[in-house]
Amino acid sequence: MSKIKLFVFTVGKVGSSPVFDSCSLLPLYEVYHLHHLTPQAINVHKRPFENKPEGMYKHIKDVVKIIDEKVIGNEPIKVINVVRDPIARSLSHFFQNHYMPGSDKAKSPLELSKANNNEVVYERIKEAFIRCSNHQEPMQWTNSELKYIAQLNPYSKSINSKKGFGLISNGNTEILTLQCEIGDEKKLKYINKFLNSNLKTLKKSNVTSRKEIGSIYQMLKSRLNLASNFLNNIYQNEYCKHYTDKQISKY
Repeated sequence: MSKIKLFVFTVGKVGSSPVFDSCSLLPLYEVYHLHHLTPQAINVHKRPFENKPEGMYKHIKDVVKIIDEKVIGNEPIKVINVVRDPIARSLSHFFQNHYMPGSDKAKSPLELSKANNNEVVYERIKEAFIRCSNHQEPMQWTNSELKYIAQLNPYSKSINSKKGFGLISNGNTEILTLQCEIGDEKKLKYINKFLNSNLKTLKKSNVTSRKEIGSIYQMLKSRLNLASNFLNNIYQNEYCKHYTDKQISKY
């Protein structure tokens, strides 16, 4: 009996690693952790490895395999997509890549955390976070990547914001969307129903607050106060209106 292909397919830094790590234990599924599937995106990510294909990242190799085997549109696929408040997601992404260009010399949050003046640290990191992060990336990803695999408008069916999940399907592709913020118990409930599985827990992995930069990440997260026009520019797009709870007051 051939395994069903399951794609944990998301933009980065939305809490997809625990979902992938846990679903990888399911014997009936061939599970992939993917961030890109459009040919344009894959060509960009493959380019640095043209002369050394053996060094290509595993998720890029997986995507190349999926494209070469013409899986999309021809085989039954289950997809789990995770969405997250865009500011919270940007914070995690910023610290994951903790590189902060300064006016004189590039400094990371780790370097700045050694400074004596916490106010200076906060203001410098906040400035870099606003300037250097692509806060519209979840919307851009949804409008290209999720639309590509769904082969329909990804906003065609509303997510249940109170329950934190949504389902869309087209042909042999079924997509479960989960809000990152709903907690593991609800995620497990919806995943098990979607996959007809019996997972007991979600593994914790790739958690920004547990990394070396965790303390300064928590400091910025707890203090962050952003201008209303900046927030409105992010939260008034179609992605936020469709997928996320309105959490402007939090920041």
